[in-house]
Amino acid sequence: MKLPPAQPDPAPTAPPEALLLPIPGGYDIDRWPITVPIRPDETIPGWLMHFAARYQLSPAQLLREFGFTSQPATVDLVLDRVVECSREIAWCLGLPPRALSPALFGGPVESSLGRYLAHRHRIRPRFSGSRFCPRCLADPDCIWQREWAHPLLPICLRHRLRLQTRCPGCGQVPFSDTTWLGSHGPPWHCPQRRPRGTDDRRVRPFCRHDLRNAATIDANDNLCTAQRYLTALANATDSDDPTARTAATTRFETFCDLAADKLGIDALATLGAHRDRDRSEEHGTKSETD
Repeated sequence: MKLPPAQPDPAPTAPPEALLLPIPGGYDIDRWPITVPIRPDETIPGWLMHFAARYQLSPAQLLREFGFTSQPATVDLVLDRVVECSREIAWCLGLPPRALSPALFGGPVESSLGRYLAHRHRIRPRFSGSRFCPRCLADPDCIWQREWAHPLLPICLRHRLRLQTRCPGCGQVPFSDTTWLGSHGPPWHCPQRRPRGTDDRRVRPFCRHDLRNAATIDANDNLCTAQRYLTALANATDSDDPTARTAATTRFETFCDLAADKLGIDALATLGAHRDRDRSEEHGTKSETD
């Protein structure tokens, strides 16, 4: 028996709404493929190092992608530029618009000290580097914490240790100048370039000392209690109760007055652990961060 010839398949048809499918998750081809969120209590310099490492870049190369056409001479100017383009950075990474705000503007302790310096002495705090806790940096997922850069918080309460100020390898305060913008490496490596030696080479090698191996000094109960009290006072200066807020502010400023009388006002505006670099030296490091 002869079978009838096969008929061609009908042309496929699709409803108009199926011709263009939306991409799930709000994906945007202009955004960067790897999101690197800033973690709670992480500093901007430490986060920039982490962010850049995920893309196999230096922080200086990373920032050029956001319009940093020249290297700022100080870390404060770096932070000011990040403030200016913080929304663009957050958008490119798919982060909430104000994701960088806590790290850029600080919490109650930073705000309380900032108000004191502005109202009493007409100066502002300067980012002059960061202390560090060797045991915190030994954690598998360690970060550079904001509290480490605060002049009035010299203790790691978690480990009951005095925070270290200088790298044992190069003798410098980590993140105290802008040379770290050219660095690559894990967070426990010292990000500074080695000090200028007798050879006076134009591009100095990075220190990269393992800060996890730095010596530790225990903090006694009195120091730990004092730091907890100061932190509690700073938190209370943001209280909704006007009476409590006024009382806490008065006590906090009295503490700052005593510290300024004993240590000098500059010790409250910076870490007070190193002298300012000569301006010409800062300009001399501009070519070393590429």
